[in-house]
Amino acid sequence: MEVIFPEIKVLLKAIYSLKEEIAGKQDSALVSQWYNDEQCWQLKGGMALNTYRNNRFFQCKGGNPDGYVGGRKVWSRDSVREWLNLTDDELEDYHKKYRTGAKRK
Repeated sequence: MEVIFPEIKVLLKAIYSLKEEIAGKQDSALVSQWYNDEQCWQLKGGMALNTYRNNRFFQCKGGNPDGYVGGRKVWSRDSVREWLNLTDDELEDYHKKYRTGAKRK
């Protein structure tokens, strides 16, 4: 016989609701399909634009674009989403994964 406490049902419902809310916020934060370097920099935050532009190590996919839109380098929403969650300490493995050749200065 399985015993289920009413409190557990309430907690599970709250967890499921939070999970959906978080997923919705992540998707709403990235609404465009393509992002240029300045948009990526604005989303990442925390560093000067000159530092970002002068050091490929901090750029999405080491500055290697997923494509071009209007002649400008752009990265897809999925690429930006993956890169946004990384700290400086995690970037080395990220660059190895994509073989960007970007090195920390």
